[in-house]
Amino acid sequence: MDKKTLYLSDLDGTLLNSMQRTSDHTNKVINELVSEGMIFSYATARSWSAASKVTRGISVSLPAIVYNGAFVVDTLSGERLISNYFDDEVKNVIKKMLESNIQPTVYSVHSGKEKFSYVADRITKGMADFVESRRGDSRNNPVVSEAELFCGDIFYLTCIDDTEKLQPFYDKYKEKYHCVFQRDIYSNEQWLEIMPFKASKSRAALQLKEYLGCERLVVFGDALNDLDLFEIADESYAVENAADELKKAATAVIESNNDDGVAKWLLRSRKMSEEKKSITELGDPRKPHGEAGAEMLKGMNEHHYAVTGWALGFFEFKENDRILDIGCGGGETLRRMSEKTASGTLTGLDYSKLSVKLSIEKNKEDIESGKMNIIEESVEKMPFDDNSFDKIITVESFYFWPDPAENLREVYRVLDKGGKFLIVADINGDADLDEKDIEGIEKFSLYNPTLKEFHDLLEKAGFKDIKIHTQSGEKWVCAEGNK
Repeated sequence: MDKKTLYLSDLDGTLLNSMQRTSDHTNKVINELVSEGMIFSYATARSWSAASKVTRGISVSLPAIVYNGAFVVDTLSGERLISNYFDDEVKNVIKKMLESNIQPTVYSVHSGKEKFSYVADRITKGMADFVESRRGDSRNNPVVSEAELFCGDIFYLTCIDDTEKLQPFYDKYKEKYHCVFQRDIYSNEQWLEIMPFKASKSRAALQLKEYLGCERLVVFGDALNDLDLFEIADESYAVENAADELKKAATAVIESNNDDGVAKWLLRSRKMSEEKKSITELGDPRKPHGEAGAEMLKGMNEHHYAVTGWALGFFEFKENDRILDIGCGGGETLRRMSEKTASGTLTGLDYSKLSVKLSIEKNKEDIESGKMNIIEESVEKMPFDDNSFDKIITVESFYFWPDPAENLREVYRVLDKGGKFLIVADINGDADLDEKDIEGIEKFSLYNPTLKEFHDLLEKAGFKDIKIHTQSGEKWVCAEGNK
């Protein structure tokens, strides 16, 4: 039986497009899936008031996380179900900001009502623009004196100012409070946000997960304030426009916010669930073809993202590397390696015509510039001279090699002296495999060597300094051979 899963998305830059709204397509997909029983909500830096306006097109009736985790609210009534406030020490933080000519916006609850307060005649341009964007907001509370900033139960501080002025405060308080220091994706203004230490998207997500009785958490995001959320999730997906640091922490990277990335991923996930098939079962994994094969390759780019990122860490990339990817699939590994070698050359090889086509589309700019070439050939007899490559990798394709021992000798032939070869797979013969893994191995007759068998195969092919890497808590293997 499938585990009960909470799907939780950030809003700005993730679920919302650059017009700060959810598209008609995203609305339609999420409403349809929610009506079918999907447990979906959002976690945002916005207030409930602001979030409810930009999400009015989707049917989210579950509690949502607002103010980066300061509150969990009922999305129908706005009632605060879980609240996290500062203690009185935060007033000293506000005083020090004012002494340093930094004008904070102080979020607090007065007589049960939320307010954001600021000294009206001292705000920065960035703050003035923010206030203008919230015209008509009942929370807007311009004040005359600094003393008025200390009223009510305070739960959130924001400052919009020069980086040089805000950086010392971030450095000083980041260990004591939950702080976010980043540029706004719309205005590019520098923001410093300070919340109670117990207030974060991750803590609120765990509270919401327990509140709803869910066993798994799948999250989507784009910015550094989503990083803690990614760390506690079972699966995490960064949109294409996300910060690089968040992409590195993600299970996979999906389409951008302007391309309905979250909605498209949810549709693919539902399709797999309905058919009760693993991603490789959507098409022929040995030689992908047709519409099902294209869908499978797209999923592979996502689901193999984490294991590939781990394995690429065993390469020491150089500017002029000559790199070969055997069984290049959907082209994502080639794209990631291209980012790591400025003036190198990359070659992709796959005997699936569809894989070659999609890999070329994925890496169009590198193909056009001559940095990359992708060809339709088999590992059995590769059309390369001896000693042609400095680095060779194969990701999730070794299972299907027609004659592994002989094919590895062919790899050794085209690897240059001093070069390195990596075999990357998300399961191995010594791992604790579940029923789904075993069914896949049997159905597709996958070759799944033990760790010792990987070592022996590489050694017999001529490789030296062989290392078999594994990752704690995972079934992954990265078998390394050097020449």
